[in-house]
Amino acid sequence: MILKIYNHLPIFLTIILSALSQMILKYRLITFDKKLSSFQEYYNLLVSYEILLCIMCIVASVFFWITALSKFSLGYCYIFLSFLFILIPILDYLFFEENYNLFKLAGSIVIAIGVILSNKY
Repeated sequence: MILKIYNHLPIFLTIILSALSQMILKYRLITFDKKLSSFQEYYNLLVSYEILLCIMCIVASVFFWITALSKFSLGYCYIFLSFLFILIPILDYLFFEENYNLFKLAGSIVIAIGVILSNKY
């Protein structure tokens, strides 16, 4: 069991880093108090440490994704990325107080069941 979890670690790290990068990006855009209407404002946003951290998370997630693809088929790995559709709305609700209602919960449950069934059979 531990070996199976260890083998799937690159997939889980890809998911975690992808979600983290989205949360960092959203945080930075919320705290960025200017309208992005000029090249200088885009540049100021892009060189902020939050965006650089976001980029580092994305690059690291690509590294783990490549590692996952070297161990498993693309179809097997890709279905796990569906967990991002569950994880990001929950994190969005927890950190940014976005709306998370019964319909989103039901959708998350359907996605989870789909991922389990897709990898089980």
